[in-house]
Amino acid sequence: MNRTLDTPESRPWLKLVLVAVAGVLVVLASPFFGSTQLNWANLLSRGSELNIDQEIFLNLRLSRALFAALVGGALGVAGAVFQVTLRNDLATPYTLGVSTAASLGALIAFHLSLKGLAVSGFALMGGLLSVALILAVARWLGGGEGTVTLLLIGITLNLLFASLILVLQYMSDPHETFMIVRWLMGGVDVTGLSISGWLAMVLLPFLVILVIRGQSLNVLMLDDLTARSLGVHPDRSRLIAIGAASFMAAIVVGFAGPIGFIGLIIPHAVRRIVGDDHRFLLPACFAVGGGFLALADIIGRLIGGDLEIPVGIVTALIGGPIFLYIVIRKARTL
Repeated sequence: MNRTLDTPESRPWLKLVLVAVAGVLVVLASPFFGSTQLNWANLLSRGSELNIDQEIFLNLRLSRALFAALVGGALGVAGAVFQVTLRNDLATPYTLGVSTAASLGALIAFHLSLKGLAVSGFALMGGLLSVALILAVARWLGGGEGTVTLLLIGITLNLLFASLILVLQYMSDPHETFMIVRWLMGGVDVTGLSISGWLAMVLLPFLVILVIRGQSLNVLMLDDLTARSLGVHPDRSRLIAIGAASFMAAIVVGFAGPIGFIGLIIPHAVRRIVGDDHRFLLPACFAVGGGFLALADIIGRLIGGDLEIPVGIVTALIGGPIFLYIVIRKARTL
């Protein structure tokens, strides 16, 4: 047995614990930052009703931090799954058009004057419809669920859904257009803990499924022939993984809007720390993705002052240069 596996530097579970603790600390620190200074005496006071500081801390900032953690974590996991199933380092939840289709579904709900869970339901239907269309067209073309076929069809559908979003914007009145543009920037400004609790219950089973199938995802990093020789059905494993990741991405887009770059940069960053074993990589991506989005929300609140900068803009400003670095580094290795 290779004794290097017993050293602290090579223990992925230890690294997973460390990045998880870091992510949790960022999320717990998030409620203490904002344009309004909180009074510690009021925060720690006891009474039959919440005072204004406790109301801000619990129902506004803490709920916002937990929501950001769930959204960022889900997008980080989805990005890692898409990268391994498509064998493409630049794959994200946007690659197969899942997030764009989910956005289209949510905007249709807005256009129909629907609100709340109805918007998330339309977003979920849009995201899953995108995956169903991709797999159906791939089978019709005789390519099965091969990575190249999935990528080409996904990119095409992504452009189609983006065009339909523009059509919807063009047909909307100025007020609706403003609401659509603002929603497309992404945001985590929710009120109350109920949404985060409901979202956690929905996302957790799919995260567990993906972590349990982590070894199958490890095998998918190899070619399909090798995967079959190791007893893994690549098409079936890829379908299950993409379906679970798509569901996670679609539901969070329905609640928070399309927040970019997390599904791209988080898996790359975490992989350099934890390694390629998806049994550890996926929960680490969830922790780091959640902490990253909570941190981006802190930045948006602090630099924007009273006018908060949407978190989707902050992640784009941070993720853009990182994405460029990844592309340049990848080009140099070719």
